Amino acid sequence: MEAARKLQLKENYDYLTKDVAYEKLIAVSKYHPFSDVLALHEVGHSHFGESRVQDLKNKALQAVEHNVADIKWHFIGHLQSNKVKDLFKIPNLFAIHSVDSTKLLDEMKKREHLLGSDVSIFLQINTSGEEEKSGLSSKQDILEIVEYFIALGFVKIKLLGLMTIGKVRTDCFEQDAKKSFIQLASYKQSLDQAYSLDLKLSMGMSADFKWALEHGADFVRVGSAIFKT
Repeated sequence: MEAARKLQLKENYDYLTKDVAYEKLIAVSKYHPFSDVLALHEVGHSHFGESRVQDLKNKALQAVEHNVADIKWHFIGHLQSNKVKDLFKIPNLFAIHSVDSTKLLDEMKKREHLLGSDVSIFLQINTSGEEEKSGLSSKQDILEIVEYFIALGFVKIKLLGLMTIGKVRTDCFEQDAKKSFIQLASYKQSLDQAYSLDLKLSMGMSADFKWALEHGADFVRVGSAIFKT
C-alpha cells in the first residue's frame, strides 16, 4: 500500500507541475500523514503548508527525526495571538500567510526572539467581502498595517507579500475568483509604488489556482489536487 500511495502522489504531483512551477507550489498537507509529506519530498518538493499550529509542529518535528532539513513550512490557517509563541518555536518555519491585525504584529514583535531563523509574512486581505473570512478589507486598513509593520522594526520577520482566498459562496465561481485575484494584484501595485516594495502574491487553491497564476500569483496553496486518493 505504501508503494502504491507514493506512486499516486508522484502522478498527482507530476500532473500538477505541468501547470505550476514547483517553486510556486505550496503543498497543503493538512489532514494527511507525514508519510505523504516525505513521499513528495523524495520527488523534490520542499514547500508544505499546514493550517493548525499543532499539526505543523508535529510534522516539523517528524521531519527533524527523519533528518529532512530543507522543508520550508508555511502556516496558512487563521493565527490566534496566543499561538504565536508555539508557532515561532517550530523548526524550519518559512512563512505565515495569515497576518491580519496590529494585535498579531505586536505579539510577533514580543516573541520574535524565539525564532531560530528569519520568517516571512503575508498580510491576509479579504477581497471577496465574505464576512466569515478573516483579513483586512479596506485599502486604508492595509496601508495602516504596512506602516505599523515598518514602525515595529522587525529584525527576523520580513514582509513578503499579500494573501487572499477567492470567493467561495457564489454561482459565478470563476468570475468572482478572478475579481479577487485582480483586486489583490492591484493592492500589490499600490503598495509597491508607495513603499518601494516588491511584494509577492499568495492566492489560488486547488479549484482556482490556474486563474490565480494568470493574474500574477507567486505562491498557490494546493491540497486536494495533490493529496487526493
